[in-house]
Amino acid sequence: MTPPMGMALFVVSQVGNIPFQKLAKAILPWLLPPIVVLILVNAFPILSTGLPSLMR
Repeated sequence: MTPPMGMALFVVSQVGNIPFQKLAKAILPWLLPPIVVLILVNAFPILSTGLPSLMR
């Protein structure tokens, strides 16, 4: 989900003759879960710091 993903989308849109805007809208559902996870980890830090301590 970093700049290489944006470059890959651009290349795929050119190779597949798909308008970039249409392709960008098509991948939005795939971007929502990582964004939700980031929000949850920021809101509840125990998710990232507490779970590893339970594995001891």
